[in-house]
Amino acid sequence: MVIQRIQNLMLFVAAALLALFIFMPVATLTNADGATYALSVLGMEVTPAARGAIDAANGVASVIHYNLPFAIVGAIVVILPLVAIARFKNLRSQRIATIAALLITVCYAIAVVIMIWLQAKVIGTDDVTLNISWGLLLGAIIAMIVAIRGITHDRKLLQSYDRLR
Repeated sequence: MVIQRIQNLMLFVAAALLALFIFMPVATLTNADGATYALSVLGMEVTPAARGAIDAANGVASVIHYNLPFAIVGAIVVILPLVAIARFKNLRSQRIATIAALLITVCYAIAVVIMIWLQAKVIGTDDVTLNISWGLLLGAIIAMIVAIRGITHDRKLLQSYDRLR
């Protein structure tokens, strides 16, 4: 007997929030020249307000830096909760997959913070503004924790049913 209630919904919510996190800017960096850079997991782009000053200074039409390794790892982080949903027939393996997804997501968040710090050093600024998209990441982590609790509750419930048989 398999009981699936809230954990599949929470894992889907976590995957959706993580997908949104990848595409939204995570930080805004401003250097001494006034150029503003929008930094996302996919890369870094000069915001339109600062493009005119940069164009006049060095003739560059647009400065975009793609971050392919973070994008690939981000895709994996989005897929992991979906893999955990697919493991619904075996609660033990679903719990292990969800815990692995949670740990990898936390490590990914730490790596993104390090990426922001390194990009700020490359640009030469200490003016870093974190954007609201970090709330999405926090929401995904909370959703995975709730899913783990739901899976654990269902395992205990099934064990008690087995004892009654």
